[in-house]
Amino acid sequence: MKKTKKHMSSPDPKRGHHVINNGVKDIYPDILKGFVDTYSKAFFGSNNYKNLGELGIMNEHGLPVDCVLGVAPLLPNTHTGIQNSTVCAPGKEKHTNYGNAVKFGWAKLELLARVNFLMYDICTSLTDRKEMPNDLDEKMGELRQFISDKFNRDVFVDEQAKGWWEKERGRGGAKRLEDWTQEVERMLMKIAGEDNIQLVIHWGQWAFRVAQGFKCSHVKSKVEY
Repeated sequence: MKKTKKHMSSPDPKRGHHVINNGVKDIYPDILKGFVDTYSKAFFGSNNYKNLGELGIMNEHGLPVDCVLGVAPLLPNTHTGIQNSTVCAPGKEKHTNYGNAVKFGWAKLELLARVNFLMYDICTSLTDRKEMPNDLDEKMGELRQFISDKFNRDVFVDEQAKGWWEKERGRGGAKRLEDWTQEVERMLMKIAGEDNIQLVIHWGQWAFRVAQGFKCSHVKSKVEY
């Protein structure tokens, strides 16, 4: 009996190896959740991430209810593609590139910490001085450099899984993968981009506005009481 070729792609994403690290697709809401969880007592009257959603301050994507900030960072097809694009080791080969996942995990933790601290700096400066931090340009440059050097495609793409994927899926699959990778790169650079899109500044300003809203509501409730 003729043996059929074993299909490498996993029908269940939980069983295969992600080509693009699945943790990259939700990095915007993860940044904001990290900020709220860390600084809620200082700025949001101890309201947590879930409470902000229930209050209508965050949308269904876990992003601010804002015409610009509330837009999902990735196209739906890209989001789904990253989530579902997994591959199993062909034949007797074994997946050995576990260091990539570790590297991604540490890089993501550092990115979240850097962005959260810069948001805190912006929010605090606007609260105390009514203006942006004096060293904002320098810190933005450092953040851009970190993303470029430490959170690039070498970090969020598993090269071993990518090779298996491209071998199985051919030119069409490789093209889709490259399109998704480039979209992720654009998403990351928007965090501290050199053009008009510098999300960390917008997020810091958003945190300040929300904090002021909670502060005014607190003062109003005390007066009414």
